[in-house]
Amino acid sequence: MLLASGCSGDAASEGPVPLATGRPHRPADPADLNGDGYADAVLGSEERGSVVLWGAKDGLDARRTSRFAVTNPVRADLDGDGYTDLVAATGGGGTVLLRGGPRGLAAPRTLRTPRGFVPRAAGDFDGDGTTDLFDGGEGGTGDTNTLPEDPATPGHVLHGPFTAGGAPARTRALDLGQHGYSSPATVATADFDGDGASDLVLGYAYDAQDDDNAPPDLTPVAYYKGSPSGPRRDRSREKALLAAAGPGEGGFASLPGDTDGDAAAELLVPGTAPGGHGRLTVLHGGAGGPGTGGKADVYEGEEGAFGSSVLTGRIDGDSRGDLVIGAAGAYRHDDWITVRATRAGTQRLTALDDWMPGRPNAAHWNEFMPLALLDADGDHHADLLAHAPRHNGGKGAYVLLRGTDKGLSLHGVRSLAPARLGLD
Repeated sequence: MLLASGCSGDAASEGPVPLATGRPHRPADPADLNGDGYADAVLGSEERGSVVLWGAKDGLDARRTSRFAVTNPVRADLDGDGYTDLVAATGGGGTVLLRGGPRGLAAPRTLRTPRGFVPRAAGDFDGDGTTDLFDGGEGGTGDTNTLPEDPATPGHVLHGPFTAGGAPARTRALDLGQHGYSSPATVATADFDGDGASDLVLGYAYDAQDDDNAPPDLTPVAYYKGSPSGPRRDRSREKALLAAAGPGEGGFASLPGDTDGDAAAELLVPGTAPGGHGRLTVLHGGAGGPGTGGKADVYEGEEGAFGSSVLTGRIDGDSRGDLVIGAAGAYRHDDWITVRATRAGTQRLTALDDWMPGRPNAAHWNEFMPLALLDADGDHHADLLAHAPRHNGGKGAYVLLRGTDKGLSLHGVRSLAPARLGLD
């Protein structure tokens, strides 16, 4: 199960959309799809499509949902009306827009995009105040492994504003495939230098150690600054970004966040410490890009894949972002979640804890993954939505822990059954 990212599937909507009393916000709140002041969650799978859980005063509830036959959508106010929309690719090679509004999401509408375009991220890459869409492509120039029926595709930026008919103002192709050897596996986008334009950090995964044909300039990470013409490559920060990931293998991955409350976003880089255990490095944004806004914050875990998943949000209600760090297989194949709140201190959570509703897996394969930090009940504290797929005899469970001034509350934890959501 994944929380909103890329996409496939048919674009027909299912089920009723709940009535709401939302209103537009400028800029639109990315977490709130209907403008009612409560963050909404999007869950889904390739097989089942997406389910929107609508936030309310009492948080998330399986009785307040809407279903759409798309997966891994990107959130963006594409039409500039003050409501956050969902944008997703379809199995037929097209892209659809599900417009947000006071009564929820509208039926999908087709956008005019290049063939094979898969929205991976949204941002304002040229700094003109309108939303743009990004796709890293597949293959690119020089890829010798493509077939006529499945050709390589370059990356694209679709620049806003988009017309009422779904056409971008302009389209720019980007060859990001490193001579056709590797396409971007991960995309992190935010304004890392505080100049008002969105930047991109692209991570690549490949094994070129024994490949004599690997391009000599192959790199696991590429940094692109936003500019009036769109993203442009800036190699000056790439060595520092790679160093933050450490000596481990398996490619480069990162994600954006805000831990210090200033104008420049942070880049969170999971990696490996010299001793072989997991590490998370927080590179503070600054005028020169990620890592130029002060000394990096480094967190290390002794066991498991510490940093296998990372979230940021304001759990304890102060002005600084808090961290939620997942550690896969931390203890006897059970996962840990570490919560580091600036004011409330540190918490460690597992699916075996007494506060956890339901039954854990007795065989000690208790996966427990943080999915989202979102203020689902509108109290200005981020709540944690997590997934325990082997809970309750393998039926699984989603759980919602409320944020408070003292961190995440372990009382009154709400459990949502995947079967009730149609995600079993």
